[in-house]
Amino acid sequence: MGVSERSKLFLVLTLVLAIFLSGALGLKTPQECDALASNREKIYCFHEAAITMAYAGAKSSAVTACSQVETAGISVGGDAATIAETEKNVCFADVAKITKDESICDSIVSAGAGQLFQGTRITNLDCHTKVIALNHATPIQLISRPDSLCNIVFIFPFMVSLVILRKKK
Repeated sequence: MGVSERSKLFLVLTLVLAIFLSGALGLKTPQECDALASNREKIYCFHEAAITMAYAGAKSSAVTACSQVETAGISVGGDAATIAETEKNVCFADVAKITKDESICDSIVSAGAGQLFQGTRITNLDCHTKVIALNHATPIQLISRPDSLCNIVFIFPFMVSLVILRKKK
């Protein structure tokens, strides 16, 4: 194989891997969540959609999707409403960490009377603490951790493919 054929093969493999990973990562949109029949499924779907929107840079859409988590749970009632409230708070914390926007942490509130037992204050404090830490971390600090997902998913396969291509020369 010539160099140009190797480059083409590498590009095709990279594209196939990117398509596979985008499906495997569970990227969702709020429209997909609206189409679901079960409100219990919508609770988790809107959380996943919010994470997708946050990574895409659509902060306000992500916050709106987190708000829809609770709406889906209220319509079911009972335990689902409590689960939805907890999931909504975790959603806001996730979006705040992804966007590094501490003000989103203030959306973590309890609608119920049992606020003392729901851990809302702990989740709120934890959110603020982690967002502050992320704002002060450098990119090198984030990717140099040995348990970094970036190292496992992207850098390691890239390095292996480079070694294989070099050995074939």
